[in-house]
Amino acid sequence: AAFAPALGQVVLDGGSTTTFGGTAPSVANLRVASGDKTITVATTILEDLIVDSGAALTSSAVLAIGDDVSLGDGTSSWNIGSLTQPVVNDLITSGGSVTGTGTLDFTSGGTLTTGTGSIPNMLISGGIRLCNESNITGDVDMTAGNLRINNDALVTVAGDLTVTGGVLEWSPSPSGIVDVLDVDGNATVNGSPGFTSVNT
Repeated sequence: AAFAPALGQVVLDGGSTTTFGGTAPSVANLRVASGDKTITVATTILEDLIVDSGAALTSSAVLAIGDDVSLGDGTSSWNIGSLTQPVVNDLITSGGSVTGTGTLDFTSGGTLTTGTGSIPNMLISGGIRLCNESNITGDVDMTAGNLRINNDALVTVAGDLTVTGGVLEWSPSPSGIVDVLDVDGNATVNGSPGFTSVNT
């Protein structure tokens, strides 16, 4: 029998290290409340994925997440390994981090806010992605859509920025307010050499 509750929230808690698997499981909302949890198979999450402070999630397969992703403080984490993990709406952390060597693929519009946390690599492939204070420890690639730096935001990219499609833009800011995209590596925009260590 399939495990596919269409409503409510599945909560993974307890301090132990446990796994979540099965045959194509589907849940409405998934909350990792405590402990170290591993999702071993491709799983559909119809709405939100939540990783609370003090909890850790590891994905061994891509998750189909229908809405938002949220992480708690710096004691929370989501390890995506080397996967390319789609995100369709908001990804907001209160200091928690997405870890691994993989890529978060932002396929439609929404907000990115990591605060003091971070994400590994970032792909913008559709929609308008509004970036508040955020840290990307790897590369940022954009093939379509919009990457917009919000008012008074500092977005730090430790790797390279490559824009082959879409629009890179800054939100209109009041006088004296500066939106900053700080790229430590190389910046290539629409196939043309850009800047190194960009501070705009």
